[in-house]
Amino acid sequence: MVNPGTYIQLGEEMRLKAEEAQIVKEEPKTEEPAPPVEPPPPNIKEEAEQIAREERKALIGVIPTVEWWDRAFLKGKSIKSDNSDGSRAIYSYGEENQQIPFDLSKLDGNIYHPVPLKPTTEKPMPPPQPLKLTKKEARRLVKRARTVRREEEKEKILLGVKEAPPPRVRIANMHRVYGSEAMQDPTAIEKRVRKEMAERTERHHQRNQTRKLTPTERSEKKRRKLIEDTKFSTSVAVFKVLELNTRNRHKIDKAAQLNYLTGCCINGPTFILVVVEGGPKGLKRYKKLMLRRIKWNAEEEEGTNKEKSETQPIPENPEEPKTNNNNNNNNNNPPKPEIVTKMDESETNETKKIENRCDLIWEGEVRIAAFNDFQMRPYQTSELLIRKFLTDRGCVHYWDLAKNFITSIT
Repeated sequence: MVNPGTYIQLGEEMRLKAEEAQIVKEEPKTEEPAPPVEPPPPNIKEEAEQIAREERKALIGVIPTVEWWDRAFLKGKSIKSDNSDGSRAIYSYGEENQQIPFDLSKLDGNIYHPVPLKPTTEKPMPPPQPLKLTKKEARRLVKRARTVRREEEKEKILLGVKEAPPPRVRIANMHRVYGSEAMQDPTAIEKRVRKEMAERTERHHQRNQTRKLTPTERSEKKRRKLIEDTKFSTSVAVFKVLELNTRNRHKIDKAAQLNYLTGCCINGPTFILVVVEGGPKGLKRYKKLMLRRIKWNAEEEEGTNKEKSETQPIPENPEEPKTNNNNNNNNNNPPKPEIVTKMDESETNETKKIENRCDLIWEGEVRIAAFNDFQMRPYQTSELLIRKFLTDRGCVHYWDLAKNFITSIT
């Protein structure tokens, strides 16, 4: 049952909606406000470095002035913070520029043995090694698996689950397969056999092409081989180079990128510092480049070879007869003794130069890498910029180590 007036009310509502839509269409369009100007995109590289710096500070924490195990033996005032969130108390002992007093009455002859904890950087135990088989045993397993696979295919063909494959006819077994047909028209049978052989070869090439990796998949496979797991620890190597030209600078940068290593190459006022972080395999290849493959004195050797070739005397013409006038006057004019003059020490010191070389000054492992990529930093004018750059990443001690390292003069 429908109450009277229901459809009349629905019709009125529909007419009102149609009138409102018509009014909205007839209204003049107002000018839309201009879209707000978007701010320039942030520097993603600087943000990543800032986040990594904050993460390292959060993991390492703030180094307190007094450790908790020393507080019981110090005399002084302790000022606790009034924060309600239970934050760490701030302790201050003694006054400035004064020696901190110790309370020696609490010392005794007991020895405190801390509870041994598992190190966080220890790698897990390696999985059990598979059983080593001889070549004869491995070949036997392959043959056994092939025999089982062929038996299963034969059973499927006998049960009708799978169709029997066509015979693999060749020129050699053509007469045995076709029999009388091959005797009656050998040319047509040979043509058919060669066509089947070409089809089989084409199917073989197509299967190879489908299994072949694309260029992106090939590069990804190579990248997975080069990238190593640095979850538990990161290997670090620090090098000190006296001079660096453009060619060697390109080699250093390119090798770090190809081996997926991080670090920096800082061109300082007196020497060059190279810090490299990554896996042990990539670091081994990089050490071979720095210590063996690059010839640091190649340009100087080429210059000396050119000077020698320029100063070398021109050989005599073999066609001209050699005359020796000294043999006729051996008795009258005896040979004069050669006079050897010693060079001054100042001249020898000027000619003696320090050869350019590369030294591995430190190698070890750290918990977290200090760099996100490999950077080239030219800081030839100021050492303060170098110290600030390394302090932000928590590895300024690399610069102090390189600065105090003495290169042996050869």
